[in-house]
Amino acid sequence: MKFLKFLPLLMLSAFILSSCGDDGPTENTQALTIQSSLNYVSVIDRSDNSQTVLIGADYGVMVNLDRSTLQLHVNNFQYSSDERAISFTLPELRMDYTQTGWKVNAPSPIQVEAGSTTVTISDVKVDFVLRADGSQNLVTISFVMDNRYEVTTFFTHNQFIGETKSTDISDPANAPFTTNQSRYLIVFDGKTKKAEVQIAYPRFMEGMPANLGIMRFADIPMTYTEDGFTFSTSSLIPEIASTPYPAFAITNLQGTVVAGKSLSLTFECEKYDRKVTVTGTAY
Repeated sequence: MKFLKFLPLLMLSAFILSSCGDDGPTENTQALTIQSSLNYVSVIDRSDNSQTVLIGADYGVMVNLDRSTLQLHVNNFQYSSDERAISFTLPELRMDYTQTGWKVNAPSPIQVEAGSTTVTISDVKVDFVLRADGSQNLVTISFVMDNRYEVTTFFTHNQFIGETKSTDISDPANAPFTTNQSRYLIVFDGKTKKAEVQIAYPRFMEGMPANLGIMRFADIPMTYTEDGFTFSTSSLIPEIASTPYPAFAITNLQGTVVAGKSLSLTFECEKYDRKVTVTGTAY
């Protein structure tokens, strides 16, 4: 099974084929690097149930397909604003093949060196989503440190597929429109606390052109939650190919992303008196 890059809509990760050992047998390994600029780290402190969201870590993921294992390198990881960043490497963990994608679920505690200190890592979860073309997309990295800090990675780029349904606001039972063709990319900026919705193959009603290009809803205020983030705005002007379309204003937009899992999104189109509801899963 082959790793591939994300769709052109999303450039989050770089997959690189590699081999181990110049003189020995070649092993089927693949490496993935995720830069800190492409993620944020959510840390819940169990001692007081407080949440802190900090700049992301640099992750290195090495998958050994022959041994069905995954090794995780965590660099420049800051778990508290009062502490210096640390780096550590977990030993190879068992990777299970499922119908939905490769998964690592390692609940047992593992002691690892982190510079001049030792930390205990447990409840490690690394999830990939299997796509229709056979590629695997990394959507989840989470773990617990020292039985105190619950760490969840919030990727800045989050892609979803699922059902897009639109109804007549005045008469919801009258000829609702449904499609599974649209693709959603939710991008957020942790510095500005703004989110952007990008829609490939946008279709909200019969007769809507299929070749519109990527539609963008930009500069939407967002708020972190324990397992992801929400975003909402009373109104915005959609863009296609950097061109605004004020005649097709969007109102009452609300969205929720559960990191690595799901998207719930609703908005209204004033011009056509339609309400759009999106139920998506990570892709």
